[in-house]
Formats: sequence, structure tokens, C-alpha cells
Amino acid sequence: MKDIAICFVDNFFVNIIRDEQKLGWAGRLCSLSQNDKLEITYYNVN
Repeated sequence: MKDIAICFVDNFFVNIIRDEQKLGWAGRLCSLSQNDKLEITYYNVN
């Protein structure tokens, strides 16, 4: 399995404002991209 870390740098576009699942678009993108060969850890940096 390959581990990848991604940092998202932005303001309210990356944050989880009004998101019931607390993922934001960055979290949704990373969770959809993970599979049995790829483990993604993401960080929201403001």
C-alpha cells in the first residue's frame, strides 16, 4: 500500500463550513480516491 499526504491551503473553500459530514470538498475528494493500494492522509491548512 502506498501512503500519500496532501495539504490543502485555502480559507473557507477548504473548510467544513455547513457540512454535516465534516469533510468539505477536500475530504470528499480524498475519501473517494482511496482504495486498497492507496492510503491518503489530508490536512487542511489555513
